[in-house]
Amino acid sequence: MDLAQASRKLFTGALSGITAFSLSVGMLLPTVAQGAVVDCASIKAGDLIKVPDNSAVYLINAEMKRQYFPTAAVFYSWYADFSSVKTILNTCIGTFKSGGGINFRPGSVLFKTVISPDVYAIGPGNLKLKIGSEQVAKDLYGDNWSSL
Repeated sequence: MDLAQASRKLFTGALSGITAFSLSVGMLLPTVAQGAVVDCASIKAGDLIKVPDNSAVYLINAEMKRQYFPTAAVFYSWYADFSSVKTILNTCIGTFKSGGGINFRPGSVLFKTVISPDVYAIGPGNLKLKIGSEQVAKDLYGDNWSSL
C-alpha cells in the first residue's frame, strides 16, 4: 500500500473508527523496547512516554497533557525511532490528562479525499491546505510528490 492509499485509509477510517481506535491503538505501534521506569515527577513538556506492557506512545505537550500517536506512520512523521521514549508507571499515567491525538507532521504527507481528485497537505495547526496544481506540488515536494 502506498502512502497516498494509507493516508486516504487513515482519514476515512478516522470518521468511522474512533471507538475502535481507542481499543486498538496499542496494536498499531511497533513494540517499544522496555527501558528503566522513570519517576513521574521527572517528565516534562516535550517528553515521549509509555507505560510498561503497552506499546502506545504519548507526547507530553506544553500544557502537560498527553497526546497519542494514532499510527506508527504518524509517529514516524515526527521521530526517526523510539529511542527517546520514557517508561513511566501505570499509576502515573493519570497524572497527565488526555490532550487528544497528534496528526502527521505538517508538510510530511499529501492526501486526497475519497470524493475528490484534489490533493491536500497538512499545514500548521492541523489545517488542510489544498495544493493548487501539479506544478505547485512539484515546486514544494519535488518530482516525486505523488509518492507522498
